Parts: sequence; structure tokens; C-alpha cells
Amino acid sequence: MTNQDNSPLISVIVPVYNTEQYLEKCIKSILTQTYNNIELILVNDGSTDNSGDICDVYAKNDSRIIVIHKENGGQSTARNEALEVAKGKYIGFVDSDDYISENMYKYLMDEIISTNAQVSVCGRYNVSSCGMSEFFTIKETQIWETETAVKNFLMYNNLDAALCDKLIYAKLFENLRFPSGYICEDVPVAYQVIATSNKIVHCGKPLYYYLQRQGSTSRSGFSEKTIGLYMYHKQVCNSAIEKYPNLVEEANSYYFKGLLNCYLICERSRYRGEQKRKLVKEIKKNYNYIKRNKYIPIRLKHVSLLVFINVYPLMSRICELIRGKLQSCRL
Repeated sequence: MTNQDNSPLISVIVPVYNTEQYLEKCIKSILTQTYNNIELILVNDGSTDNSGDICDVYAKNDSRIIVIHKENGGQSTARNEALEVAKGKYIGFVDSDDYISENMYKYLMDEIISTNAQVSVCGRYNVSSCGMSEFFTIKETQIWETETAVKNFLMYNNLDAALCDKLIYAKLFENLRFPSGYICEDVPVAYQVIATSNKIVHCGKPLYYYLQRQGSTSRSGFSEKTIGLYMYHKQVCNSAIEKYPNLVEEANSYYFKGLLNCYLICERSRYRGEQKRKLVKEIKKNYNYIKRNKYIPIRLKHVSLLVFINVYPLMSRICELIRGKLQSCRL
């Protein structure tokens, strides 16, 4: 058991933007942790609702809370400002519309102390109107050396770019900050954290509650910022190949999964701009490789084929019509 009297300080960073409906539940879940040596950094990123006021009220009643008010600049700038003032030996991130199990940070810290790892990870609950489902949970604790952790990251094997289910040694952020301007900015940062850590420990338990809601950044339609989904995947791919040449297939599959999913967001959003044409060109250029790569799911290989022969938009519209008619029949 972790000795709370001599326990390392954890800085928990929460960017806040117009989430007044969810914010108090998020804050309470952090303040009531069984691991109590925590500082909570709330960054109000130019909210236009009552989120900033909620942050201030909680800060008046708990000395562990630091509130930063700033002009809206996006999640990356909010996290970067918090990193500048964080005093913790370890860093955690929580999104302001999510919440965490009361013993999440105790479990993660205990695993770090017992294994001497620089990063610990837990599983997640995906929370939606349909209920909750476990994600990235495993039966028992696993310890991964760096290369194995990188491979798992590239393969989405119980590890991905989400930072909110991780506890991270603060020194890994000394020369690392979040890029801004695009979505999926977690991707290059999470990769660098994993690739520069000594090892990763996964505690197996689902302890983070991720709320899947319409209107959140990760579930919005296509915009120019969405291009980061494949741009950052390409960046990670190149970095992984340079450091681990034996992971070429895995690294390339990571890039092409990002590329194809970015294209699918274009289609769902009916986006027809220049960025989509670039995606189509990239898919066609690499179609033969995508077809051969054993780590790319069959579903995405089918997408690449339909793009290659110029029929994906037509097939997509036909499927929409069929689904619509089936729905009408049920009604």
C-alpha cells in the first residue's frame, strides 16, 4: 500500500470549456480520490457558460485546486499552460465531461511504485446513452518494456493515445508540449511519452469513465482541423520506423488506419473540399500496400478498395438509403 504521508504529488490537469453540465461530477471524482496527495489544475479555456464560476467556487473551498482563466485556445493550449505550473512528480489528465473511480490514482501510483515504471495505465468504461462497456481491460497486471509498449500502442492492443487513463512521470514532459491547430493532438504526445519511458505497467482494471457525447471534439464532423487524425498518425509512423525498424508493418498500419478513418469522417460529414481530395490521392497511391498489410482490418481494406475504384461515395449513399428504408419499415 502507498504511504500517503510520503506519497509523491500528482498534478491532475483538467481543461474546461463549456461543460457546466458535467464539470462538478468530474471535479468531485478527483477531489475524493483515496490517494489524496493531489493538486488539481482547472484551466478555464474561455468558457461562455458557468464553467469558470464553478471552478472558482471549488477553489475557494479546497486549497489543492489551482484555477487558470484564459482566452479560448483549445485543449492543447490549456494543457500546456497547466504543465507550466504543475508541481507534481507525476501528471494525470482528465477531461471535464468525464469522471474517474475513487481509487484510480491510488491503483496507478501503487503500480508505478511496485514496478518502478514511469507510466501506468488502466482500462476505461465507455459511457453512452446505451449504457457502459469496458474498454482496454485485462485480467491481470502486465509490465511492458518500451518496444513492446510501442508495438501495443501501434496495434491498439490495450493501449492507445488517450492520456486520461494514464499516470505519467512528470520529467517525460520536460521537453514535450501539445501541438495545436488540429484534433488528435494526444497522438504524438502519447507516443513520445511511451517511447521515452523506461517501461509501462497496465493495471488491467477499468477506472476511467469516458463519456461519449455528441458535440465533443472527438465526435464532431469534419473540419480543417480533422486532418490531424492522419497527419499525427503519419508522424508517429515515421518516428516508430526510425527507432524500431522491425515494427515497419505495425507502424504503417497505424498510419493507414488513421488515414482511412479520416476519409470516413469526410464521407459521413459530406465534406467535398481539397483535404478530401488529398486523402483520396494518398489512399490510391498506397492501395496495394494497404491490401497486403496484415494488421489493417478487413473493413478498412474494403474502404480502400472502394476508394481505389472510385465508387465509395456511391456505395455509401446506397447503404444510407437501405438503412433509411429498413428504419421506416420498423416504424
